[in-house]
Amino acid sequence: MMKVLHLATHLNPGGITNYIYSLIEPLKALECDIYIAAGGGELIPAFRSKGGTVFDLPMKTKSELNPKIYYCLPKILRIIRENQIDLVHAHTRV
Repeated sequence: MMKVLHLATHLNPGGITNYIYSLIEPLKALECDIYIAAGGGELIPAFRSKGGTVFDLPMKTKSELNPKIYYCLPKILRIIRENQIDLVHAHTRV
């Protein structure tokens, strides 16, 4: 079974959030486990109800130079290692 981690700065309504959400069912049909690391958002419960494992990290920003991103890197690496993630799907330039 493949394990996929999606990275997003937040899970609020919008294009990237909708895109990640639309991938859950097709990936689950391919027997993938879905993980999402994002900087909070009002749609977290919707992702969890679809069977996604959501990690709420303090990385909501629009700047790739924001210290929040660098603060979260060790946490993201820990998620990858502990969950034996096979594929990381990053969204946005951040």
